[in-house]
Amino acid sequence: MTATAPAAAAPVALIAAESTPTGSLARRMSLLRPINQLGLAVGLAFGLLLVLSGFADPTVVHKMLLLQEPDLYLMFAAVMVTAVPLLWLLERRRWRTPLGGPMEIERQPVQRRHILGALTFGTGWAIAGTCPGPALANTMGGHVLGGAVVAGLFCGLLLREWVTARTAASGGA
Repeated sequence: MTATAPAAAAPVALIAAESTPTGSLARRMSLLRPINQLGLAVGLAFGLLLVLSGFADPTVVHKMLLLQEPDLYLMFAAVMVTAVPLLWLLERRRWRTPLGGPMEIERQPVQRRHILGALTFGTGWAIAGTCPGPALANTMGGHVLGGAVVAGLFCGLLLREWVTARTAASGGA
């Protein structure tokens, strides 16, 4: 029993020793818990709103893509009209994030990989009638399509990592 007590205390002492000089690790750890809880709450609320609004319904998405229902397009426009000026204002005022970092919006020219990613995402969205948010909401609601889309998302992520590693190993971009 005495042999396990020092071993169990060692990681705690190591963390305390690392965080003592600057205190930044302890500060970050104390900030992460409420931020993670806030993120979980916002995610749950977002998923609930997707389901209640009908945006998690593949039929609604297909009708939107066939230009039969403008609801999703109107929602996308409302998001852009709200988010773009707000992000511009926050960046201009040099707002700091909850973790203390600067608010910086990365601007890049459109590249080939962005176009291929958009085409892949759009094709999957048109075929399945769902994207990651509604797919997760559907999965949590017990719908088989949601689970299939989530499995496809993870396969796509693994494929992307494999292609990236292979490209890096061959000396490509």
